Amino acid sequence: MPTSLALVENRVFADTNVVWNWHTYGDLIADNMDFDDKEVIAKIGRKGLEDMYGISWLYQVATSDGNIEFVVTENVLRELHRRTHDQNGISRYQWGGELLDRWEEQSGDYMEFEDFESSHNRAQT
Repeated sequence: MPTSLALVENRVFADTNVVWNWHTYGDLIADNMDFDDKEVIAKIGRKGLEDMYGISWLYQVATSDGNIEFVVTENVLRELHRRTHDQNGISRYQWGGELLDRWEEQSGDYMEFEDFESSHNRAQT
């Protein structure tokens, strides 16, 4: 049986901002298209642009290799819920819930062996 460290090494823990922005630019990410850097920086800042290039690269690796799990935690879902001021916020919250559900389904086979407290601590660093 693999160790919990081996199970964690291919996970990407997406924070609230990454989930929020991934929802906004998801079509560009899925289609591996270029971002309009100036537009993205104007909307979400330079850090947001860097996040989108990073998540786009990870998404492409995950779709070609299939060996990366994108993880959304319940805390991220709560933060998204606090931002449901309009239809876009509601849509992002629902999409965050779908990501959480998908990860829980993927991890169901080995969840009972996982040390989630340890994983949580590594995700905070």
